[in-house]
Amino acid sequence: MRRFWKYQDNEKNLSAFEDQAATQVRLLETHADQERTRHPAGPAPQGPQTSFAGLTVSHGASEVWLGGSRTLPKQERLQRNYEFRRIYEQGRKTEGRLVVLYVLETAAGQRAVGFVTSRKVGNAVERNRARRLLREAYRLNKHRLKPNFEMVVVARAAMRGKSLRDVEEYLLAMCKAAGVLTKT
Repeated sequence: MRRFWKYQDNEKNLSAFEDQAATQVRLLETHADQERTRHPAGPAPQGPQTSFAGLTVSHGASEVWLGGSRTLPKQERLQRNYEFRRIYEQGRKTEGRLVVLYVLETAAGQRAVGFVTSRKVGNAVERNRARRLLREAYRLNKHRLKPNFEMVVVARAAMRGKSLRDVEEYLLAMCKAAGVLTKT
């Protein structure tokens, strides 16, 4: 076992008064780059905003605002383990190539959905992408679904590499097979 405290000869005890005086001198000096602007490219251009696929994007901005009906409300999300288990045990199962739906009829006006991706889908990036695609496909088409059900959507490994359009079409077909798509 090595003893490190024997090799610390390069340290010195300094007085607190000496450090304080040196700090004051350093604080009074001007910084060499003080006159230079922080962002040489300049501020983001001001002007009209563009709306693309329901997102409001300001020209030159790096932020996207999602609000109101563009997000999935907390009341419409399944969050607890017991909610998922109840739907697995009591609900109807509809299997497909990309997803498996578990649907449980509920009281009128209550709708909730949960999205599940196992490790069979892929690594964390692929699982998160699959969940985002499913969530967005549901959100864009929830107005076409019946209002009185709870649903769990389980992604399968075939979801890897699919586009939003593919997932959306397939989810609608699965909802129609499960009987939660309205007739219109």
